[in-house]
Formats: sequence, C-alpha cells, structure tokens
Amino acid sequence: MNDFWQTRPIRRDVGQAEFKGDLARRRGDAEKGAAYMAGHGMRSGAIAGKQRGVALIAALFLLVGLAALAIYMVTLSGVQQDTPIRAMDSSRAWYIARSGIEAASYEASNGGGCAAVSSSHSLDDFTVEISCTSTTHTERGEAFQVFVLEAQAQRGSYGERNYVSRTVTAQVSNAP
Repeated sequence: MNDFWQTRPIRRDVGQAEFKGDLARRRGDAEKGAAYMAGHGMRSGAIAGKQRGVALIAALFLLVGLAALAIYMVTLSGVQQDTPIRAMDSSRAWYIARSGIEAASYEASNGGGCAAVSSSHSLDDFTVEISCTSTTHTERGEAFQVFVLEAQAQRGSYGERNYVSRTVTAQVSNAP
C-alpha cells in the first residue's frame, strides 16, 4: 500500500506539460522531466495557468502604495516647514498694524483730529491702511473728541500663498 502512494503522484491543478514533467522527476528521472518541461516552454517549478504573474501585480500594488506614502511625507514636510514662517508673518502683520494705531493715535490726539491721520503707510513689504472716525462729546462743560481708529496691515493679495492680513481697532480720546 505504501508503494501505491509513491508511484502515483497527487494531481494538482496544473498544465499537462508541467504535470508530465513533475511525474518524470518524481519517478527518479530528473533530467527527462526537466527536458520535457523545457521542450514545452516551461521552467522547472513554474506556475502554470491563471496564477502566472500574480507576484508581479502584487509587487506593482506595493510599489504604488509606497510611492503614494512617499509623496504624502514630502508634502507634509513642506507644510511643517511653512507653518512657522506663516506664524511669524502673522505676528509681524499684527505688530505693524499696532504701530499704525500708535502713529494715528498720536496724530489725532495732538490737536489735528482725523484730518491729521495719514491714511496709508508702507513698512517692509506690508501696506498699512488707517481709517479714523471721530465724535465730539461734552462732559461738565468741556468738549472732547473720541477717535475710533482702525489699522489693517496687509501683504500680498487674497488667495496668494504669501498673503497675510491683520486688523487692529482702538478708541482714543483727547479728554483732559
């Protein structure tokens, strides 16, 4: 009974040429089996039928996945480098707008009123637009003015990569 299983190989779902070549190799004639398979365009141990090329497709999917991961990492690296620069530009815009408020406050409260406030300034590559409105109030028989100042510091145009804008509003009075 043991001899029966050794002489009859279990047939796999393979092509006829590979089966005959494997049968010859199992019977002890490896050269004849390899020659038979080579004569029918097969390599020893080759996978026949629909399974041919599965490893290539799997390798391509793996390669595409790794390429997508690499592109994502490069993009993320660029964003991480850009974030501190944008934060610094935002702070610069706020301080420039704040300095516009300080200059307009000085000009308005030293007797010139809103007419003395310059409406536009440039500092570095920022443009500062200043608006001023005033109202007159009277308390205990004395008149004074309250100025509402707004300064907007801006660089670039909306939608551009380097665009930044900050607005600061303040109320100033020339009351005694």
